[in-house]
Amino acid sequence: MCPGVRRRWHRPSRWRNRWVSRRSSTSWPATALATRPRLLLLDEVLAGLNPQEIAEMIPVVQGIANSGVTVLMIEHVMQAVMSLAQEVWVLAQGQLIAHGTPADVTNDKAVVEAYLGHGAAERLQKSVASATAHKEAQA
Repeated sequence: MCPGVRRRWHRPSRWRNRWVSRRSSTSWPATALATRPRLLLLDEVLAGLNPQEIAEMIPVVQGIANSGVTVLMIEHVMQAVMSLAQEVWVLAQGQLIAHGTPADVTNDKAVVEAYLGHGAAERLQKSVASATAHKEAQA
């Protein structure tokens, strides 16, 4: 049994199943690394985790990558993408719309438009310009 499950076993099964499932989702590294892979494919491994669990898993994935294993992640949790990725490919409606470093793709107009909506890139650019001007005026 996963750590902590035994003390929660008296809870209703609906809660227990969700809790056991979430705990199991964070114990995958040992299973995945048992065969000593050179390439590890991770598909939405952080989906459904809370912010604390995500923060705990980022160093685990970093450790795997630092050990020499190539990690290919499909992920929507931007905190993880920005922390872990060296290269990012961004898809929108099945089409590649950007490729580059995390900083490059987050500043890409097509990415901003695809994920934040039409006109968002322009609004964001104006907002940044306004904040920069305000900061310079105070200096």
